[in-house]
Amino acid sequence: ATAVNIAGMYLSDDKTNPFKHKIPSDNAVLTTIPAGGYLIVWADNTQGQGPLHLELALANAGEDVAIFYVDGRTIDAYTFGVQSENSSFGRTTDGASTWKAFTTPTPGKTNQ
Repeated sequence: ATAVNIAGMYLSDDKTNPFKHKIPSDNAVLTTIPAGGYLIVWADNTQGQGPLHLELALANAGEDVAIFYVDGRTIDAYTFGVQSENSSFGRTTDGASTWKAFTTPTPGKTNQ
């Protein structure tokens, strides 16, 4: 129901290393998830392409993905397996506990 600014929080591809990539805190417009909305970050290890391109890349062979509070406490984490080409992977519906592959990716939109 309210916007959330994730500036200063951390994203990681290793649940045991919460401080791997700090979300920049110099531009709240880029790091605020609007109420009922979405925010795309790129786990592509190409931070030079912009502030939401992370200093980590997710492996198609599978690994962890996690977001942490500024103090390192886990907000959410998931360990995924081998990924298929030309598909995305996410929660079956927004906020659901189950995950699946999507043949039609929906970045910035609800999963259906």
